[in-house]
Amino acid sequence: MLHMVRTPPSVPSLSELNNTMVGCIGTGALISPLIATQFAQKEYWYFHYLFLLGATMITLSVMVTFFRGKAAEGIFLITLLV
Repeated sequence: MLHMVRTPPSVPSLSELNNTMVGCIGTGALISPLIATQFAQKEYWYFHYLFLLGATMITLSVMVTFFRGKAAEGIFLITLLV
C-alpha cells in the first residue's frame, strides 16, 4: 500500500487500464462479425482490404506523430500520464 501513496489520483491503475483494454477487445469481437457480414454481402467485397489498409495507415500516422522517436521508458511514462 505504501507504493500507492505517491501515485496521483488522476493516474489510473494498471488494473483499470487492463479492464478497459479487455472491454475494447470484447466490443470488437462482438461487432466484427456484423461488419464482416456486411462486407461479404457487397458486390465489391474486396474493398474490405482497402478499408483495413486505410485504418492501418491512420493508426500508423497517429502513433508516429504521438511517439516521435521517444525511447521505451519515455513512451511508458507518457502512456501512464494520459
